[in-house]
Amino acid sequence: MRMRTLTALRSSASGVVLATLALCSLGPTAAQSTGPANPPTGGQASGATVRTVTRLIQVSLIAQDKHGQPITDLTKEDFKLFDKGGEEKIEFFSMESLGLMPRDSEPSQPDTWTNRWRQRDGVPTSVTVILLDGLNTRLQDQAYARDQVVRFLSQLRPDDRVALYTLGSQLHVVHDFTKDASSLLRGLSKYKAYNGPSLPAELLADRAMPKVTDAEEQSGISAVDSFILDADAAISQNLYIQRAYRTTDALEAIAMHLGPIPGRKNLIWVSGGFPIIVGYGGLPVKNQPVGTDSRNFMKLTERATRALNGANMAVYPVDAGGLTSLSRDRGQQTMPGDGTMRRMSPGGGVPVATTQDYIQDTLVAMAERTGGRAFYNTNDLSGAIRQAVDDSRVIYSLAYTPTHGVWDGKFRPIKIECRRQGVRLRYRSGYVAVPDNPLDAGERQQLLLQAAWSPLVATEIGLTARMSPGTLEGRPAKVLVVTVPPEDLRFTEAEERHISDMLLVVMQRSADGAIVHSEEHNLSLRLKEDNYKTVKQYGMRVTVTVEPEPNATRFRLVMLDGATGRLGSLDIPLVSPAASGKAGAAPVQAKP
Repeated sequence: MRMRTLTALRSSASGVVLATLALCSLGPTAAQSTGPANPPTGGQASGATVRTVTRLIQVSLIAQDKHGQPITDLTKEDFKLFDKGGEEKIEFFSMESLGLMPRDSEPSQPDTWTNRWRQRDGVPTSVTVILLDGLNTRLQDQAYARDQVVRFLSQLRPDDRVALYTLGSQLHVVHDFTKDASSLLRGLSKYKAYNGPSLPAELLADRAMPKVTDAEEQSGISAVDSFILDADAAISQNLYIQRAYRTTDALEAIAMHLGPIPGRKNLIWVSGGFPIIVGYGGLPVKNQPVGTDSRNFMKLTERATRALNGANMAVYPVDAGGLTSLSRDRGQQTMPGDGTMRRMSPGGGVPVATTQDYIQDTLVAMAERTGGRAFYNTNDLSGAIRQAVDDSRVIYSLAYTPTHGVWDGKFRPIKIECRRQGVRLRYRSGYVAVPDNPLDAGERQQLLLQAAWSPLVATEIGLTARMSPGTLEGRPAKVLVVTVPPEDLRFTEAEERHISDMLLVVMQRSADGAIVHSEEHNLSLRLKEDNYKTVKQYGMRVTVTVEPEPNATRFRLVMLDGATGRLGSLDIPLVSPAASGKAGAAPVQAKP
């Protein structure tokens, strides 16, 4: 369930004069036609689409000695990798340490904006994001968690690169990554604890039906009380559902924002967590009466995990509740195929888990699936954050192409062995073998919603846009020339054509963030070999002429790959920061 809808989004069609579209390569050739409006459908031998996507699985690995110190002299031959028990050939191997990413040598141009990290100076090869999660943390725990983050930032080291985000009613960027501790502390000083709708699941667990007399039963008071309790439970369940969706969206937005930065990224998630499985009112399903409504959020967490793994981002959940949060032994838990968490007692029984147990299990599962580490049952949150940051000082990267050929949407465990004795390894526990299917309409809309409302630009697809004055039917307009680099284009082959289906959305937003107008442009590429080679060499350029709405202050451009779900987005101001009284664009969106 979503709280926001993109009501202004609509497709451009023949005859609409609010925008004109031209598609061409960046090379020295003339503009090319986009080909047929509809892609050929598969099924017959002559028209079947042959997908040529190479599935390369990358795994970042931390190797430490028994004292927790990084080991820096391991080689490719020291490792063996297994995919669901079957050994795979390691095709790529590297050891990475902290450093800066080289900047592209492309010259800067006036009135140009980009979301490409390689067109910025000083981008590190490894970054750490601290997400201070008020949405999923009790109000009484938020102040303590904030103080612990302040303590960590006060001891920031010169080679640390840290970004600070908060999550409440929405994801908020306090400061994108920097080594300047004073800037981070100034931003955090303005943070106020999130005190949104209460989530009374724990109260509902102990809320028994009141005893009634025969007279009250006859008068209907019991029925009224039952109705009120059911209504409270339904409201509570709805809040849990929205909370889970909002959290998942935030995790995906962070992954799409930082994914193209090479090397391992850390997401330190200071949170009370959210439950994988909830029943009516947010209680664990196993604590519910038979027939009670329930909802499983495993698919949501798997979706977020895929995005995080695709971005090479390890999650380090830090329990904001400290020592009071955990009382059970986690070494005995299992996660069977039905997506539930089960706790096996020494005698073989299955003890009843509390709501807090399920919440904590979510954090542990996210850490294991992404190669991070969960910190719980500790009051030294600052120390936990420091340990997570230090994990990325030396990273080994291994990559392989799976040979199993089974892409059935199920989880496949990864195991890595080191031939050297005494080496402790930490890496993600596996991946979901997602089939290579194009996005359906619902998935496309969901991704566009995320890209429209996210405070972070998506950088999975690199975008560079130049804006200049123009006219549309005699009225003042803006001409946007949007380019996509060749390495960010994906093609399939059918009927001797190279096919790519991209979607460009041009949104206009007002000063308060509302979308006042939005247009879709379907970019259906059907290229012959010569044009394909040109595009693969120079990239793609799209020209759009747009008439700004009177109350619009900026454009947000979104490019979506309809086959892979990869996203790129970019903000372009229509009003200068000085005229609007607002701060300038985020560094990644500023002029290169």
